[in-house]
Amino acid sequence: MPAQTAGAALLTDYILTVSVSISAGVAQIVSAYPALFPYRVVIAVVAVFLIMLINLRGVKESGAAFAIPTYFFVVMMIGTVGFGLFRYFTGSLGMVVDPPHFEATHVLSVITPFILLHAFANGTTALTGVEAISNGITAFKEPRSKKTQGSR
Repeated sequence: MPAQTAGAALLTDYILTVSVSISAGVAQIVSAYPALFPYRVVIAVVAVFLIMLINLRGVKESGAAFAIPTYFFVVMMIGTVGFGLFRYFTGSLGMVVDPPHFEATHVLSVITPFILLHAFANGTTALTGVEAISNGITAFKEPRSKKTQGSR
């Protein structure tokens, strides 16, 4: 019973992780290209389907497929931070002269079930990296020496 409960919790976590991650990605795409707003559900379903197909290939193959966008993201982040630091140290970064004014004219919000579920979904997404690493450990083989112990 405890193992089944843990398995069900893990499956639920995976479903929440995929749904939150895909929804966030589609929201970013739609914000960049507002003409795609009517197609946001179709885009999300296609993205989930593609991720499902890649994961069905196996741990090693899916790891290779997901490594390319991951490395691209890391390189772009390093480039962005590096470019910002370069502009900062050369004095060409610029400054915000008139920052936007924030004014709360009404009560911001009350705690609703939606806000609680949103916080839970964000928490499950934050834990995904640790979980993915621990689940992927079995894909690595134990290093073995090419020589046997008896030969020199």
